[in-house]
Amino acid sequence: MDNKKDWLMRQVDSFAEGMGYLLSKQSGNSQSEVVFPQENTKKLPFQRELASLIAANDTRGAAQRLLKLQYAMPEEQFLQLGTWLLLEMKQDSFPNPLTREALTDVLNTIN
Repeated sequence: MDNKKDWLMRQVDSFAEGMGYLLSKQSGNSQSEVVFPQENTKKLPFQRELASLIAANDTRGAAQRLLKLQYAMPEEQFLQLGTWLLLEMKQDSFPNPLTREALTDVLNTIN
């Protein structure tokens, strides 16, 4: 299909060029830049240690270790690490929203 002959495709092309122009001018440079989303690869504290326990099939040890560490980190990190741990252990039924108390209850029930 020839984009120059189709009215709708000309409109879409014109709109895309205009948006590209506006976005490149807002940042102060005239060059276009393509940004691809990156997966967050930054590890949480103690995530490697817990991952090694899970790899050794010691889910109870991982849960107990996280319970011991809960006051050594901010609540947000603890909840992120706990959510990650539960997902890694295939524990798909946990409370939403997850609170510190709910997470500790779930971790205490893991055998």
